[in-house]
Amino acid sequence: MPPSSRLGQSAAWLAAAAALALLTAAAAQDAPKSILPEDVFGPAPQTAPVAPIEPNPSPAPASPEPSASPSDGEVSAGPDAAPSPGVPGPAATAANPLDSAAPTADMTLTGLLTPAAGGYGPAAFAGSDGRVLGALMRSMRAPIASRWAHIALVRALASIVPTPDGVRPADWVAERASLLMRLGESDVAHALVERVPVDRYTPRLYGVAFDAALAAADPGAICPLAQTGRTLFRMPVWRLGAAMCASFDGDDIAAAQGFQSLRTEGNIDPFDIALAERVAASAGEGARRGSNAEWGEVEQVNLYRLGLGIAAGAPPPERLMATLPAPAQGWLFRAAAAPDAARAGAAGAAAAQGIVGSGELVAFYAALAAESDAAGVGGDTPGRLRQAWAGAPADRMASMRALWEAGRGPDRYAALVLSAGAAASLRPDKRFAAYAADLMASALAGGRADAALRWWPMADAEGGDVARRAWAYAAVAGDAVPVDRDRFDAWRKADGGTGTHRAAVVLAALGGLGRATGSEWDGVRRELGMGVLADRWTARIDAAAAAGRVGEVLVLAGTGLQCDWAAVPPQHLAHILAALVRVGRGTEARSIAAEAVTRA
Repeated sequence: MPPSSRLGQSAAWLAAAAALALLTAAAAQDAPKSILPEDVFGPAPQTAPVAPIEPNPSPAPASPEPSASPSDGEVSAGPDAAPSPGVPGPAATAANPLDSAAPTADMTLTGLLTPAAGGYGPAAFAGSDGRVLGALMRSMRAPIASRWAHIALVRALASIVPTPDGVRPADWVAERASLLMRLGESDVAHALVERVPVDRYTPRLYGVAFDAALAAADPGAICPLAQTGRTLFRMPVWRLGAAMCASFDGDDIAAAQGFQSLRTEGNIDPFDIALAERVAASAGEGARRGSNAEWGEVEQVNLYRLGLGIAAGAPPPERLMATLPAPAQGWLFRAAAAPDAARAGAAGAAAAQGIVGSGELVAFYAALAAESDAAGVGGDTPGRLRQAWAGAPADRMASMRALWEAGRGPDRYAALVLSAGAAASLRPDKRFAAYAADLMASALAGGRADAALRWWPMADAEGGDVARRAWAYAAVAGDAVPVDRDRFDAWRKADGGTGTHRAAVVLAALGGLGRATGSEWDGVRRELGMGVLADRWTARIDAAAAAGRVGEVLVLAGTGLQCDWAAVPPQHLAHILAALVRVGRGTEARSIAAEAVTRA
């Protein structure tokens, strides 16, 4: 198999344990249905010289519930928060929760995370209808707007839970893993399906497991499935997998015959055969006969090509990577075999979505800075990040500002995530009072409401626009700051007379947390066009919250956020936050609300 990246122990940690590090409760307060997955990469081209590779057609999604257009104290240290201030460096090698994930033979409970490790407990989906959950999960488009909703949803999907009524256990795993892949969480999806013994697989899980192996750039994981899969599906890609596995097992004759047979039939793009041969060649003797797969021969990337390209140490070039959807950046960042430059290019988008945490980014860039042959990778980011942690206070502030100013659009929020630990560890200082609101935003992006609120008294004393901007962050991060119509109007003015949609989203965030309710808000709600929304989606999420079904609430939250922040219906946000508070997840609600203040 291809060699690992140059990042040594840090890379190993990033590639395996970091996939679930986001989900760890101790620090947390904090599918593709085929190889050309239409629901992720868009429809296949209308004309093509050969048939597309589709190994695992999934059942047609059932009609989902329509998604109409529609407290518990402070948020403490989040999953992105640095455990302690100091100079960042490569993360210490930690016990990898994936390593102990032995197959679950009886299938009574499936998943990866116990409550102590960040899961939501065995009752997370109790009382939910598995058929409805499956329809909702299959219909969900990714990425979802909220980074923090993503983090919470992934924790729910990875929790160790019993199978809800109406679905088979292996199919329940398949639905969760398929959605995890579409969310960019390839390692979590791959680990989840590997907990299921192969003799308990259903046809649905065979297909999803194949895709999960590709998304995780682990073609060797296909081998236990290949022979049965090619019998079940009779799709060419399963025969490609069988040929690769023959080579992995040292049977070069069978591998060569398999590849040649597929090439002779002519119904698979020769590039895809050559790519499989290149991966197979890395197994040993076959390397002397390996084919060259030239990316110039193709105009599009799909899951098959991305996964095998990464596994072969030759990911698609930048011109093709630019065509991938945002969640695929998570697959790329997680792949230790991918070049450092490719992983650095994927880091921002993955961080903004919630796939990659602030601590992971710090460890990654610190490792880059320590590698002499990685000079220049990541541009100025490694140096600026180190200075944001290690310099004198004034230099730290200047470096954080440089990181923020380098970000544009979604990259701006990614920069706030990247600097979250540094911002949280900077002690309040009157010299930096003018930047208090930005420091609060960065700390909150990493789940550090405690650190953000430390800056509020200084921002309040500074007065003017600084105090008014900081008020919105303090209002959603804790309960100590008063919320009334005058302060809301002052925030709107300080925010540049913010547009109607942004103001409505922020008011919805305050309302969902129970901080802007009552008749005094009726006038501004009418002004912002925030009528009462009552439809099947709101009825279902309200009912799930009333019944305490936290997992179902989070799945419905994802369906209500299938857009970017500029299009999030304010009423959806209000219902989501209120539902989370009702099921006892006020921490997650506040984190999502703080994100709304920052990103809407």
